[in-house]
Amino acid sequence: MLEIGSLLQNGKYRIDDVLGNGGFDVTYRATLCSHSQSIILKTLKPLTLDDVEAEALFERFLKEARCLSQVKH
Repeated sequence: MLEIGSLLQNGKYRIDDVLGNGGFDVTYRATLCSHSQSIILKTLKPLTLDDVEAEALFERFLKEARCLSQVKH
């Protein structure tokens, strides 16, 4: 799990809070520092899976990310 206040991608993002801790991912509230914009950041947890399971999980994660990227509010 990432530490609150951690900077990612050379300071592009700052982790502000943990919003959820699910079975295969962790969801954070973060800031896009260049725009002072709050964003949601999801990361996959390290899991021990065979190649077929890992591919299916990654595809599910990408599908969810694509859907969530369309949300505007």
